[in-house]
Amino acid sequence: MVVIPTRCCWSAQDCYSLQEHMLLHCGDKMMNRIAILDLHHGDEAITPTTDPVSDFRNGVTPTS
Repeated sequence: MVVIPTRCCWSAQDCYSLQEHMLLHCGDKMMNRIAILDLHHGDEAITPTTDPVSDFRNGVTPTS
């Protein structure tokens, strides 16, 4: 299990990059681990101008 607590002090892009590396490590390299990911600014409410869930889905795009 790979867990890194929220990276609220990092930029969104840095956070997403780290999470992509975690997913690649678990899926492509080791294939015997899981990653628990936290949303960047996941404590913020979903409003017409902010949506941490959609930002995460669009920001974390692991490629092999």
